[in-house]
Amino acid sequence: MQIRRVTYDQKQVLHEIQTFEKDILRPTTRKQFKTETELNDKLKKLPWRFGFTSRGTLFEKAQSRRKQDEESVLPTDDPMNVGLLRHLDIGDLVDIIKSKLGTTFKREIDWDVKEIIKHRNRLSHSQDFPEKELMFTNVIIVAKIGRIKPFFENLDRR
Repeated sequence: MQIRRVTYDQKQVLHEIQTFEKDILRPTTRKQFKTETELNDKLKKLPWRFGFTSRGTLFEKAQSRRKQDEESVLPTDDPMNVGLLRHLDIGDLVDIIKSKLGTTFKREIDWDVKEIIKHRNRLSHSQDFPEKELMFTNVIIVAKIGRIKPFFENLDRR
């Protein structure tokens, strides 16, 4: 058996992360709520965290980012009808799902998501990384996305 060497560059990994967020997490989060009002009520109860401090609610964060988006030269579209969710981050989306699921949310999924977020943040800022370590880390992150994707895709069947 021959083992094929798989590599991902920074652009490919960022694309994988963004696709996971846009095509999996946002629609999955939206499906957890029957109405937009129910979703907005939940967002009004969840804290908008910045580090260890609270800056308000996720509803306020989404509203703030929506306003920035409306003033942007290139406003976003909402083809998947996820509403305010498109103005929230991966961590926010996972927090919403966790708050809805409670104890049925798997801890290892949470760890993988945190690693994905950390790696995305590091790749988003131009820095030099040891080439070999970056190559291995990129593969690991894409593998983590592949591992947790079915969990989120199948949430509505739980």
